[in-house]
Amino acid sequence: MMQTMYKKVFFLILPWILSLSLTGFAEDKPVMLFYYSFDCEHCIEIKQEFLPGILDKYGKHFDFVELEVSKTANFDSLFAMESRLNIPESDKDYPAVYFMGTMLEGEIAVRMRLEYLVKNYLSNPDSAKKIDREVMSRVPEVIEPETIESAKKVYMAYFYEQGCKECGRAEEITEWIESLYDISSRLDKLEKSKPDQEIG
Repeated sequence: MMQTMYKKVFFLILPWILSLSLTGFAEDKPVMLFYYSFDCEHCIEIKQEFLPGILDKYGKHFDFVELEVSKTANFDSLFAMESRLNIPESDKDYPAVYFMGTMLEGEIAVRMRLEYLVKNYLSNPDSAKKIDREVMSRVPEVIEPETIESAKKVYMAYFYEQGCKECGRAEEITEWIESLYDISSRLDKLEKSKPDQEIG
């Protein structure tokens, strides 16, 4: 018996973004998207220590949206934005901030460049809005349906290290894949410090 599985098509459009509890937001304001994970120490540091200063200083000029990536819809949104901007896998990181056509990924990039992006928008809003519209008009990656045998089993494992601030994304990606394909699976998490662990 064969069955066809369809991966979601990632069409992230501005009206969809504005539907994420954004009632009352001004239509002429740009939107800053902050993607983060509860398990990411970098994200918590940025959220608690860095962003309040940015929002206090510039927050009146844009609407700010927090998107926690353990929620499938929010990870879909992140995937779509990274697809639009052709972000290499090696550059993908948490936290991530999208603003006016630019995606900043990782704590260092956010700390070093976010204020510059906001200042650049304020100095030339028409140009920044044009870039943002061009980026948002791009069609995100579409993965074609694939046919698999219903009885076929796929085993997945990933290796992590205790205290690793970057390891959380792997687990969220695997959970995201499970939700996309509407499957239940057993994910083996193997800690590098315990070489005697077995898979399965």
